[in-house]
Amino acid sequence: MAEIQPIGEERVPEVCAFLHRHLNARIPEAGWRRALLNGWDPEPPHHGFCLMDGHRLVGVVAVIFSRREIGGREVRLCNPTGWVVLPEYRAQAVQLFWSVYAQPGVEYLVTSHMPLGARLLALWKFRPIPGCYWVTPNLPRPASGRVETQPEALESLLPEPLLTHYRRHRPFGWLRHAVVTFTPPATSGEKREGGEKRRALEVLYVIYRTRRWKRAPSVEVLYVSDGGLYLRGAARLARHFLLREGCLVTRVEQRFLPERPALALEERTATPRAFCKSSLSDAELSNLYTEVLALDIEV
Repeated sequence: MAEIQPIGEERVPEVCAFLHRHLNARIPEAGWRRALLNGWDPEPPHHGFCLMDGHRLVGVVAVIFSRREIGGREVRLCNPTGWVVLPEYRAQAVQLFWSVYAQPGVEYLVTSHMPLGARLLALWKFRPIPGCYWVTPNLPRPASGRVETQPEALESLLPEPLLTHYRRHRPFGWLRHAVVTFTPPATSGEKREGGEKRRALEVLYVIYRTRRWKRAPSVEVLYVSDGGLYLRGAARLARHFLLREGCLVTRVEQRFLPERPALALEERTATPRAFCKSSLSDAELSNLYTEVLALDIEV
């Protein structure tokens, strides 16, 4: 019987080569390494677990750890990714998979599309996150707000912690980043004073990538810093996505927005979008610091 061992940093190159060879050849070994050795958790307990038959690597379940503040408290998030076992060792696949989920003080968010994994997580009482999306047409309508995409503009406009989120995800070249700025309406006091005071800009930060949806070029919104501001800036973003990205529609998860955007169609997938074991809400469990952003994969 093969032995289950934690994946230390010294074994990551071998694990990445195994994942590239046996799980997803479209992701290069360097892409797996960048995702696992991202520095999002200063002291990760490990990088997943592997199945070893002597000195031979025969199975892997990799994880991405991160630490960040959510809802006023520091959270350690464990995001499993890359589960694959060679056929002759599949009898130990579930045991290997379970090894990840026996850690105290960790919030779990599983975003991989794994049919067997989904059945196991449901059995283990993980909470499903529904696959519900708003799909809106990108129209060249007049809209308020200003869209910025240049790195120097984002560096100057983004406040913390959004600036840290941007810097930590900037190395992943398939991601695109945009900021929409709004000047808040003047208060009654400012109007009486003639509007002389300079009002601070309201800032919306969005991470997205381009894909095809039903054969149409589309934008897949992966992160929204403020759902209410997104609704205010949706028309401005749609104009940008159409004229600058050449995309006809925008797709965004419903859990990120407080209500339905204008002109939106609803899309529901047959399977859950993700599973979690966490005290955080579905909206708080964003795609930041997960494989959704760290790996160039379909969501």
